[in-house]
Amino acid sequence: MNYKNNSHLEDYLKYFFPLDNPGYAVLIEGQWGIGKTFVTKKILQGMKKDYLYVSLYGVSSDAEIEDAIIAQVLQNSFGGLSKITMKAISYSSQIVRGNLKKLGLEKLNLSEFSEKLKNKILVFDDLERSNLDVSELLGHLNTFVEHAGLKVILICNSEQFPDPEKFRETKEKIVGHTLIVRPEFGDAFSAFCQQIHCPKTKKFLNENEALAGNIFKQSESKNLRVLRQTLHEFERLYRCLPNEVENYPENLKLLFSIFAAYSFETKLGRLQKADFNNRAYSIVWAGIRQKGKSDEAKSAIKVSSERYAGIDLTDSVLTDDLLAEMLFDGRYDKAKIRASIEDSHRFRSIEREPEWRTVWHWAERADEAIISAFETLLKNFNAREYTEIGVILHVFGIMLGSVEKKLSSFTIPQVKEMCRSYVDDILEKQSLETIDDRSSFTFGDSHGLGFTNEDSDEFRELREYLRTANKTALSQNYDHIGMELIENLPDQWSEFCEKVWGDGAKGNFQYKPIFANADEGKFVATLLSLETHIQRKVFQALNYRYREGNLETNLPSERQWVKRVRDLLLDKKNEMSGLPGYRLDRFVEWTFTGIKLEAS
Repeated sequence: MNYKNNSHLEDYLKYFFPLDNPGYAVLIEGQWGIGKTFVTKKILQGMKKDYLYVSLYGVSSDAEIEDAIIAQVLQNSFGGLSKITMKAISYSSQIVRGNLKKLGLEKLNLSEFSEKLKNKILVFDDLERSNLDVSELLGHLNTFVEHAGLKVILICNSEQFPDPEKFRETKEKIVGHTLIVRPEFGDAFSAFCQQIHCPKTKKFLNENEALAGNIFKQSESKNLRVLRQTLHEFERLYRCLPNEVENYPENLKLLFSIFAAYSFETKLGRLQKADFNNRAYSIVWAGIRQKGKSDEAKSAIKVSSERYAGIDLTDSVLTDDLLAEMLFDGRYDKAKIRASIEDSHRFRSIEREPEWRTVWHWAERADEAIISAFETLLKNFNAREYTEIGVILHVFGIMLGSVEKKLSSFTIPQVKEMCRSYVDDILEKQSLETIDDRSSFTFGDSHGLGFTNEDSDEFRELREYLRTANKTALSQNYDHIGMELIENLPDQWSEFCEKVWGDGAKGNFQYKPIFANADEGKFVATLLSLETHIQRKVFQALNYRYREGNLETNLPSERQWVKRVRDLLLDKKNEMSGLPGYRLDRFVEWTFTGIKLEAS
């Protein structure tokens, strides 16, 4: 077998094995997951060498090492031990002895197997995972080298010893040559694909080995375990995909690329679950904000996106929530996955696409289809059917573009007035689906498509008009949320604390002005009616909400409310005496000290 990256291993072992009593061991070294064991075993099998493989993971005594060797000899000799027993070898000498006893062999010792070991190669793996002191461990392994005259191969990651320097100093007494393993992607990928059970997934992966190899290379990781885990998890994803995805081979490759890149990043500990909240904004806006600011630290997900050239990690073929669920919770919800795929323009047939998307593709669709779709768009427009901001912006752009394309007899001023009226109507009916004040307003696209006429002054005016309406709707929503939280505070104080701060969890309102127009009197009265330990929790949540400049940066519209709350609490404190008054005074001081209540 040809191991182009590790041919030096095979070359040296071909020299080493014929030596008569070499008096030293060969150390095969490399990072965890790089494929040390895989490559070593494959080379030995290719050379048709008779070897015993012993993992030292968790061994705590010389006796356990010898028991493991005895069990391996027995297994090779007559298959006397079950697979379960073989797995037990790594954990406990008592378990091994118990299984040997069942076979009437509990009194065996290693010396009785000297003849059986004579022509075998001993391979000891996971040295750094042994519980033995490194000097004691290598001293015992040296008995097989110097006293027994056996050929010994040691496998480890020297950087993972408790004291790597001590290992390097001690190994010189037993190790005569060290070989460094390099990732053997091709053979490892083929072996991993053989473990895939789903025929469609296996076929896709085998056909796209080069693509997978390029993404793995871009990850800058040498950990083949991460590759194997990613391929197995992609199999879980593939099983959930609708059959139609196979009609879009290039987009299926994109889907794999996005999933694989994010899988590598999460498994290597570079991304956390919170990084997937509004990832497109985090990636794109970070690039805009950091222009000309080379000294500003980049977000983790921005760094990840730059690592994978040619892969658009902002693509929404898999939603933020789906990626987080799959990669962090291990949950592959078939219904959610299919909904995300079917909503993506990358896997939608012309027959199933919404009318506005058909008109958007005016250069690619038949004239009859475009005219019919535009008529449907006008009908839905007049019925105020469009409530999602990204779609509304697409429709507004298409309406402006219809004048130039001769799809309508409207004039530009007429279209502007029609669109403004549209916004007024859905705002009044409270049917506008509000969004964070960034997203579609910051980017020039939505649903994977750029906005028609985006660069025109008319479109910019309409986008700003819609943005103002969104802010108004958000404010109305926030007022309602704040009022509900205060009303439910006695029974749902824990939820109150989570919502007003929540340590950045998605769906909470730590950066949203939900108390800008709240009734401070009702809040203070409700707060002081709570049990003391609950009061303390609420005061703590308020402190977390407004400290470290959050009041100035994200919640300036709540400043007056916060001041009124503090003043009311101080008034209440002055009406109290004894311990209750002292306690409230302390709570107020702890909560509001360090929070800037005066505008700059």
